[in-house]
Amino acid sequence: MTWHYLVGELSLLLMEVEEEAGSRWELREATRLRHRAESANLRAVPEVVKGTLALLYGMCDRSFYSGDAGLCMRQLELAERLEVFASAAGLR
Repeated sequence: MTWHYLVGELSLLLMEVEEEAGSRWELREATRLRHRAESANLRAVPEVVKGTLALLYGMCDRSFYSGDAGLCMRQLELAERLEVFASAAGLR
């Protein structure tokens, strides 16, 4: 995989995270992580992945406890896709 492909795929996943944000804070954090991924070197990308997964699991917890199980499931699905992508790309 090329560097541009990795960053592009990660950026697309982070855009989806932004769409599934349940609060302004979550949206800002997802946007911050996307910008960091797009401007980072390859060594920083695993930390972006780690931060994004932590954000997604926290988002899901908040969604679930506020009664929005559907949103929680979408957030978990994104986390799973990110885990698979990161593992396949050697970013974990």
